[in-house]
Amino acid sequence: MGEEAREKFENACYASFDLYSDEATEKMTKADLHEVFGFIAEGAGLFEGEFSKEIFLENIGDWKGNVMPTWFEHKEALTKGVLKAPQHVLNGKLLEDTESSWDVHDYEARLQKKR
Repeated sequence: MGEEAREKFENACYASFDLYSDEATEKMTKADLHEVFGFIAEGAGLFEGEFSKEIFLENIGDWKGNVMPTWFEHKEALTKGVLKAPQHVLNGKLLEDTESSWDVHDYEARLQKKR
C-alpha cells in the first residue's frame, strides 16, 4: 500500500501500544493479537478499495511475505544497537536521544552538533 499507509499504520501502532503491551497480551492467542492489529489498521483507515480487514488477517502471518522481512529488519536494527522504540539510525549509526516527532530540521541540527 506504500510508505504513506505504512507510516499511518506505524503511528497508529505507537498510539495503541496499550492494546498489545505485555500485560494486555498475557492471555491472548496469536489470532487474538492479529485481531488487535486488524483493529488498529482499521482505525488508521487502511481498509479501502479491495484491501479489507479480512485480507489483512489472511496475510498477517504470511512468513515469506510479512514475517521474515520484518524479522530481518529487526535483526539489523539490533546490530545497530536499537533495543527499544523509538530509536533512530542514520547512515548506519544509532542517534541517541531522538524523538519520533522530529522532522528533517531536527535531525540536521543533531548532526551539526555531532560534527
